[in-house]
Amino acid sequence: MALKKNLIFMLSIVSLILVALFINSAWPWYQINQYNSAITQKDYVNAENYQNEYGQFASAFAKQKNGEFQSALIQYAVLETSDNEQLRKDVLFNSGNTYLQQASKLDFKRDAEQVFPLVELAKTSYRKVLKIDSQYFKAKYNLERALQILPDAEEMPNITEKGFERLVKIVVSAANEDELP
Repeated sequence: MALKKNLIFMLSIVSLILVALFINSAWPWYQINQYNSAITQKDYVNAENYQNEYGQFASAFAKQKNGEFQSALIQYAVLETSDNEQLRKDVLFNSGNTYLQQASKLDFKRDAEQVFPLVELAKTSYRKVLKIDSQYFKAKYNLERALQILPDAEEMPNITEKGFERLVKIVVSAANEDELP
């Protein structure tokens, strides 16, 4: 009788341990499932509840979509140091997109002093993506669009001004030649 009670007690403990292990392994799966579901439904606000770099990325993307560009860029900047290369590429790509979105909200002629740095920062972000993955088509395409808006200084012709004996070249570039893909 005592043996039977000891056996039942031991089986109960083993069962509890197995249930605890199951819950421990099922919880991350549940969170990932919830995150994927939120992303699929484009519910980025709920996707940020996932306690991981991907949740932070979803939060930054939600802020970008809502026009909270500075907050999004701050969160993207934190994620740029991630060990996950794919996430780093996506973060840099979205940062470039955020800069271009900010620039597109401005009047290019009236707000040139704000537009030019934003476009330069976008070009720098896209070039960083291409350093990681030179075949990233979307980054190539967006870099080309940014270059159409504001060509690199090397591609711009020299401008001569009357009254000056030498040529004046306008240089507006944030990219170092070392950073080119």
